[in-house]
Amino acid sequence: MATPAVPLIEREDVVGEAAVTYDRVAATRGRMGNVFKALANSPGALDRVAALGEFVRFESGLGDELREALILTVAAERSCVYEWTHHWHLAERAGMSAERLAVMGTGAAEDEPAPIGPAVRLARSIARTGDAPAELVGDLRNRLGDRALVELVATVGYYTLLAGVINSLDVPLEEDVEPIELPDGRTAT
Repeated sequence: MATPAVPLIEREDVVGEAAVTYDRVAATRGRMGNVFKALANSPGALDRVAALGEFVRFESGLGDELREALILTVAAERSCVYEWTHHWHLAERAGMSAERLAVMGTGAAEDEPAPIGPAVRLARSIARTGDAPAELVGDLRNRLGDRALVELVATVGYYTLLAGVINSLDVPLEEDVEPIELPDGRTAT
């Protein structure tokens, strides 16, 4: 396991407004994950990044299974074992079938029934190139509406950001979490 590029900040190391943010992040997620401990090196970044995450995870109108399909897609495309592992378990808890989980992170996920298949296609495109084909965006807009389309793209953007933080700063999985292989067989974080 690589050494993180920045310290993983513990609760006892923060005070004042930074402590309020730290506590809010830990409370909304049930624990303070290492990615947020890394972000805590910049209390402002932690606050703003976590706030967007709170919206896309807990407040958006996307269903749990659709959201987790998007996140697993981004994790696979960005080779982020940390994200893949955490959200694999969340997808299971959201009721994603073993058959659907087995195709997540692969091109076969694009063949899943709408809205998951087209949304996965959009997530793969954004994670790879930063944009998506206009006809795909239009199809999803027609299927889901403007609000859901924006929330879908925001979710993909947020998890692409997190994958960049995790991978660039060598953020390890928490000690009590066993990595789950990416579809290409990688488990290194």
